Amino acid sequence: KDASPFPGKKNAGVKAKEAHAATELQKMYRGFAVRKANKAKGTRGRETPAQKNAAARTVGRVYRGHVGRVAHRNSMNMLEQVRACLNIQRIARGKFERDRIKKAKAREGRKDASALLIQLAVRGGWARKFAKRLKLAGDRDGLVLNRYKLDHHMTSKDKRKKTGGAWVPGVCLKTDRLVVVRYVGDEHA
Repeated sequence: KDASPFPGKKNAGVKAKEAHAATELQKMYRGFAVRKANKAKGTRGRETPAQKNAAARTVGRVYRGHVGRVAHRNSMNMLEQVRACLNIQRIARGKFERDRIKKAKAREGRKDASALLIQLAVRGGWARKFAKRLKLAGDRDGLVLNRYKLDHHMTSKDKRKKTGGAWVPGVCLKTDRLVVVRYVGDEHA
């Protein structure tokens, strides 16, 4: 039986043997052709010292180029790594600084809110005190308009007679100063 590398095909073993034989023949012919060429040069397959030196120079040049390229590639990789590290540090520092500024602004906002609350409480106290003074002033004789208490010598009948608006003496309830207020009746307001 034929031990063919391609079972099921006819003459597969024969074809493989022919291919192997052809390869062997080519190998033998090439060896013969090289030996013949060397014999014609007179070297008999040996290199001359000049050829050896040229080959050594070529090998050395190729090796030095390879070593230089490897060193350059490694240094470029190092530069890229340094650049990447610097870039990461730059981004991180920027983020930390933005966060710090945001927190500082939030603290300032809280301080502003606290100041507003204090102002609100103080102003509210002043307003309640002023409202109390207005109420007390209104219970006595005289008319209270906004923050001014008009002179009690004017009666409501006199006030109604002033049609175009009249200047009336009064007292400012906030500052306790004497003032002159223009009184305008309801029909002109």
